Amino acid sequence: MYPVVYCVFLVLSYTIVLIYYAFCLVLMMLLRPLLVKKIACGLGKSDRFKSIYAALYFFPILTVLQAVGGGLLYYAFPYIILVLSLVTLAVYMSASEIQVTTLTALCGFLICILLLYTET
Repeated sequence: MYPVVYCVFLVLSYTIVLIYYAFCLVLMMLLRPLLVKKIACGLGKSDRFKSIYAALYFFPILTVLQAVGGGLLYYAFPYIILVLSLVTLAVYMSASEIQVTTLTALCGFLICILLLYTET
């Protein structure tokens, strides 16, 4: 029905964070043991590398949260825009001197658009 439009910006904006996490992980694996070895000489051997192990647990968690959050935002974006436009329209009309029947008609129109969008 509608042509498929591929947006490179969306792909880059979602994956740039994942690339950043990979870059941080590689730098952490290369540089942090050297820094910990030089700075934390007085600590015990098991205490010395706990920060590295903690970061190794946090990076996969952050990656999953980024991927899931990006996917949810990608699929919920049209609904978020429709709801926000309805709310801003209601706030605008409550502040202006437009009649209530016009507000009801416009709200009904936005709800019809939402229903039509969800059917396709």
